[in-house]
Amino acid sequence: MELKCFILLFSLIGSRALAMCASIDYGVVAWNPQGSAVVVHRISHGPEGGGSVAYTIVDLAKGTSDSYVVSDNFSPGDGSTPERIYSTKCKDAMTKGNLSLTLLGFKSKFNDTTHACGTSRSNLLSINDVKREALPNEKANKIFKYLGIPNRTGTASIIISNDPDRAILISENGSCSAKCSRLTADKDNKFRVSGDCEREHVD
Repeated sequence: MELKCFILLFSLIGSRALAMCASIDYGVVAWNPQGSAVVVHRISHGPEGGGSVAYTIVDLAKGTSDSYVVSDNFSPGDGSTPERIYSTKCKDAMTKGNLSLTLLGFKSKFNDTTHACGTSRSNLLSINDVKREALPNEKANKIFKYLGIPNRTGTASIIISNDPDRAILISENGSCSAKCSRLTADKDNKFRVSGDCEREHVD
């Protein structure tokens, strides 16, 4: 009886932990003209309200990236959503982001004014570069299959740059397990996962 109670309690705690995770939506919003770098937009949704907004500039040629968090207002559980990224810090992040965009040859620019960071922060990038569409399902599913990645109800997508040897994979989008990965073609012209889009640290 005690064992059954323990298993039930463990199951309830596990279910609550899963329900309390933050779901994530990734979007590939701009490529540089060479197809060697990309801007990824990430919106996280808190389990009790609020969330975060970040932009990641991925240098596919070097396999590096820089992430800029512009909003963090996860609710502490009392219904409030306090903003932890002050407008001045948001502005500084966008100024640094613009330096990265320029170095990588992007035409797109971040709105790095204090006013922009003081209002809605979900759309701070003025896009003047190509935004490539995801591969059609019939082509993408073949790649998912040999990569061993499930495409549950269309939550996975592959966006190939104008350099056909480089691409971005977004899997489990909109869920707590969402992930953004870099893909590189091997000598057999098959894509392989070469790493995550985002680094562990945030600038």
